[in-house]
Amino acid sequence: MPITVQVTVSLTANKKAVSISVDQEPVDLSSLLDQDDVTWELTDSEGWAFMATGVDIKGHGNKFQDKGGSGGGKKHGWTRKARDNRTYRYTINVTDGTSVLNWDPSIANN
Repeated sequence: MPITVQVTVSLTANKKAVSISVDQEPVDLSSLLDQDDVTWELTDSEGWAFMATGVDIKGHGNKFQDKGGSGGGKKHGWTRKARDNRTYRYTINVTDGTSVLNWDPSIANN
């Protein structure tokens, strides 16, 4: 069963900075089949979109395959190809056409 990770871009409380958050940290893949899909979806983030490398999983070898973006820049997907019980850092890259934001949460390939 595929997993969807909700990504939100928002102003901080003092409205002086913009931040990225996810609804799962780390993203836990233990409920997935060995080969299954993970989709990151921008929600409540009007004006923001994933860049071409919207989600970039670092140093995974061949454990994941990038499916790219969809949904008008509001979604970015990967397929887990093999389970290895390691945790990987990944980068979320979004833009509003003027500014670029990046954040590095993690994904547990259990």
